[in-house]
Amino acid sequence: MPFYERAEGIMLKYLYFLNEKKVLTDYKIKKEHARNLFMAEFKPEHNITKFPFSTMYRFMLDWGLIHYRSRRTEFIHFKEETFAYSMRYFTQSDLKVKVDSVTAQPPAASKKKNKKHECKTCQLYFLNASLLVQHESSETHLQKKSWIETHNATLTSEIAVEVVKGHGGGPETIVLRQREKHTIFLHLLNQSSDDHIILVTSHTSSSYIAIRQSHSPHLLAVNCKETVELTATFPECIFWSYKLTFYLQNVNTKTYFFVLKELIFQVQSELVDDLGPTEPYRKEIQQNIRNGEAEIVPGVPPPPTSSQYLYKIKFQQYPLPPYMVVLLDNNLTQFSNMEVIENNMLTYIKRQLAYYSNISTLDAKNYFNINQLRLYMEEYQMKIDIRSYDAKDQILHEAKGFPSHCFELFVPGLAEHRPSVLRGDSVYIRETPDSNIKYEGIVHKVTQNSCILGLSYKFAETVHVKNKKYAVSFTFNRFPIRAEHQANELVKKHEIIPLLCPSKLSANPLTVNKLVWYNAGIGTNEKQQEAIHHIVSETARPYPYLVFGPPGTGKTITLVEAILQIRKLKPEKKILVSAPTNSAADEITKRLISYSVSKMAMFRYVAPSHAYDLIDTDVKPYTNFRDEFYHPENSEILKYSIVVTTLITAFRLVNGGTPPNHFSYVFIDESGQATETETLIPIAGILSNIESKGVINGQIILAGDPKQLGPVIHSNKAKNYGFGMSMLERLMTHCAPYAKNKDTDTYDSNVLTKLVNSYRSHPAILRTSNKLFYDNELIPPPQDHHLQNIALGWSELPNKNFPVLFHSVVGKDERESNSPSFFNLQEVDVVVSYLQKLIGNRLSGMKIEQSHIGVITPYRKQVYKLKAACTKKRWDKLRIGSVEQFQGQERLIIIVSTVRSDINFAAEDIKFHLGFVQNAKRFNVAITRAKALLIVIGNPNLLQLDTYWKDFIQYCIENGSVAGTKFQLSDDVVPLQNGIPNEDIKEEDVNFSRGNV
Repeated sequence: MPFYERAEGIMLKYLYFLNEKKVLTDYKIKKEHARNLFMAEFKPEHNITKFPFSTMYRFMLDWGLIHYRSRRTEFIHFKEETFAYSMRYFTQSDLKVKVDSVTAQPPAASKKKNKKHECKTCQLYFLNASLLVQHESSETHLQKKSWIETHNATLTSEIAVEVVKGHGGGPETIVLRQREKHTIFLHLLNQSSDDHIILVTSHTSSSYIAIRQSHSPHLLAVNCKETVELTATFPECIFWSYKLTFYLQNVNTKTYFFVLKELIFQVQSELVDDLGPTEPYRKEIQQNIRNGEAEIVPGVPPPPTSSQYLYKIKFQQYPLPPYMVVLLDNNLTQFSNMEVIENNMLTYIKRQLAYYSNISTLDAKNYFNINQLRLYMEEYQMKIDIRSYDAKDQILHEAKGFPSHCFELFVPGLAEHRPSVLRGDSVYIRETPDSNIKYEGIVHKVTQNSCILGLSYKFAETVHVKNKKYAVSFTFNRFPIRAEHQANELVKKHEIIPLLCPSKLSANPLTVNKLVWYNAGIGTNEKQQEAIHHIVSETARPYPYLVFGPPGTGKTITLVEAILQIRKLKPEKKILVSAPTNSAADEITKRLISYSVSKMAMFRYVAPSHAYDLIDTDVKPYTNFRDEFYHPENSEILKYSIVVTTLITAFRLVNGGTPPNHFSYVFIDESGQATETETLIPIAGILSNIESKGVINGQIILAGDPKQLGPVIHSNKAKNYGFGMSMLERLMTHCAPYAKNKDTDTYDSNVLTKLVNSYRSHPAILRTSNKLFYDNELIPPPQDHHLQNIALGWSELPNKNFPVLFHSVVGKDERESNSPSFFNLQEVDVVVSYLQKLIGNRLSGMKIEQSHIGVITPYRKQVYKLKAACTKKRWDKLRIGSVEQFQGQERLIIIVSTVRSDINFAAEDIKFHLGFVQNAKRFNVAITRAKALLIVIGNPNLLQLDTYWKDFIQYCIENGSVAGTKFQLSDDVVPLQNGIPNEDIKEEDVNFSRGNV
């Protein structure tokens, strides 16, 4: 059926549904209420799929059902006459019947997309067509198919198969303990009016289960039962499906039948029994917490600091334009009754995006426009994503040590920026989700898992009652977005865009040769020396100099040495050091402190929103904190030789009036984790100015690894237009001067140095990333490095000389409540079993402490389940976190839990089921954190669908280092490559870490 006809039918039926429920007042309904009714009631009731509310709304606009101006309000306001006509049109008997059939019918394309590679004979699913063909040629399948076809057998429901003390028909889940023998009795019940003969029984081939029953053939009389005994023993934690097929013949009619029974064995320890889903997973339908006109009762801000920041240059708001909201609401497509500005802007935007798509990068022509559009797309999506943290039934607690109008709100995930809450931000409190009064709570303090809110005195005195539950909604801080817009605007005004998109360049000569190294280790590392010589000599100026630092190659060490050499050789030069995160900025500050850089020479400029408790003790004396945070006068900042900030905080130097040409060097560490526009903040207005257009007055140094994780991006639209690509990666990928010379297979050292001496990992651990990402150019540490070798000979290693292990687990990935994040209890069990064998024990004489081990998993829910299990073991010093949380870190031992395990899906949806696991950069970070021992836990049947994971597993097989459930990689499975993000699939709660201020 044509999609338009189907959509029209659904729309008319939905209008009838609204009318019948009597939810319209003066032909108006709140948009959020209409959406919730559509998603929660109408679609399930009428079995409608693949039809979002946004499509419904667009069709109602197209039909002229809605007052056009109301689209900008919280209400849908129907036109009375058109709505009444639609009701008359729909209730014509023949049309109503027709529409009833339409609404239940998904589009043909969807049917095709969801087709599974299924063997109906054996009730099995396969990952692709080739595996299905392979199965269909197997002896087991052919015998079963031959019997069914020869005897014209059909599936019967008159013979029941039940587990004794089970739950009746359907699949039966049985929870078992590892290595414990368990007996299960099945009853085959003849509920028909005829005797049957049991001819034969077939079942899943398994070494785990022994089956015992009467010899076939034998009689199963009416109302009688046949007992089948199964004995199961599983050596591994596993989620295992066991299928039995009973073949029978009706004694009277001589017809043949078969009956199926599936048993699901969930093998796990007592440790994880109470870690299962807290409640069944349900896709979140956003509550009506925020929408609607509401009276805002202002909160009480935190006490002002002793000094207020003075803007010498006004910091503009850069609001998201209303026309952009409307266009993005409509997915950048034409819609009815477009206003002139909307139509004109859509044409302009499409032209800009088409130009970008044609060249797949930024250039001098599109640089400003594409950056601006990507920022608009990102903010639009952030406004949507922040709503996923809106919550009901939240309790405000007394904030000890604060005034009576302050309350403490606990926020799970706060430490992971889920959501991000900073001092001075606003959190809104309502007594009920649909209340028309909301109380602003201004953040006074942020801890690891809670924030202190200052609410109005009226709220504290007349509204709040102890243990009362509230609806809470969060906002996000717009400072980062505004700072990025400003930087993008400045590079245009200062006319330096061509210098950030070079197609060719002429290098400056080396001015320094022999140096005395502060770090003696650099004396034996040619590539680090090369980078430092060129940075000090400013050979790339006015273009950026890149330090490409693969894992463990001493990237930050190189930057620190370069900074120290500049101070010594060019003491008049001022240096700005910046990084995307506070932790990275603090790390480089600590390294400089270790070389006795004094408080008179270096200043760590910290934003007041940065929690003082999280600043390293050694770094605190270097910050703008004297009993409390203060904003330093510009004159104070100018006296320091070295200033260290985050990228976002660097805007305060620009708007504070830092004079032109003050800084001569701008170092950006971990630049691969920053967006293009974040990277501009410490450049535009620092090394450029309006008086010297077209000039960058200093040397930019970008250090990072484009093969590791990039910036956190919310908008898949923005990501599809390159927003997830850092400036570092863009220059290396799309600008000729930074590309490898095809003849010499080397980079031009005047503009880029690739560090190749890896000091972190045992050669066996380094091999995979070296091969897949770094052209086999990385040089592992010498074999006599003790730490890298301590795991050799460990009893749990199948190959005692190979400290990399893949442990195969066929588990179950689950979700709970309304969180899209996954967890896998079988993998939790296996992780804990390895921790038990490591913590407190010795490797090569060294006692392994909790701090030596890191546990990495791609999913937040798995992090929580692992932490809960480890808490029971009183392991409270273990670092357990996401791949993102481990970027830039290392541990002696790393255990990776990949989580995803579901292989019972359509081949077209493989990319969804691999999800976060199928990400080359995430893979690279995960396997390069370990120094001495790397253990990866996962389902090989699924992981082999990814190019990188399949290579890793094959590497472990070749070196005889696999454990767990037996498996065999299939040559028929063609690994998938990374593709365009799917905007409709959400499998993890969004992270608001981008833009540390």
